[in-house]
Amino acid sequence: MKKVSWPILFTLIIIAPIPAVGGSVPGANIALSINHEISPESFDSRRLSGALEKELRKKGYLGSIREIQAASYTPCRGESLVCITVMKSRWKTKKAFSIPYFLNRYKKAYRLKVFVEIPGSRDRAVSKTFAAGETSGVQAQFIQNDRYDPDLLLDQTERISLEEKVCAKMAGQLSGYLSKNLD
Repeated sequence: MKKVSWPILFTLIIIAPIPAVGGSVPGANIALSINHEISPESFDSRRLSGALEKELRKKGYLGSIREIQAASYTPCRGESLVCITVMKSRWKTKKAFSIPYFLNRYKKAYRLKVFVEIPGSRDRAVSKTFAAGETSGVQAQFIQNDRYDPDLLLDQTERISLEEKVCAKMAGQLSGYLSKNLD
């Protein structure tokens, strides 16, 4: 019996490919088109595409992801087109709890809704709508009842971190869907 040294065994374990978690991983490269039904200034598409790429990499995807404009798309060999349309990207103020004329508590909620279409997936067009949302902490008002009070507004860091959490949730949903429907 031949003796195996530990460094060689350790190298073999590290180089071995890690199996994908939760289903198959798409083998083709992805051309990602993100359009807006709403005004493009209200949503940063790079935030969603970056979160989606990070989530796919966690699942073991090794292909390339490039962001394109769907109108100017020319298919490349081994590349799948994924069209994402942002239908809703909205901040809302919701009442959490109220004691009339004394205490009013409000929270901010962010909601993101997208429509995903994969035009040439497995000889059929596949599409689905996804939604994700998150709420902030509760802010209180005494005596007054004004949902537009500037004290209820989130500062920029809280707002951005909440939007990134929602994009990460959305990317988790999208990566699972893409893993099932891409070749």
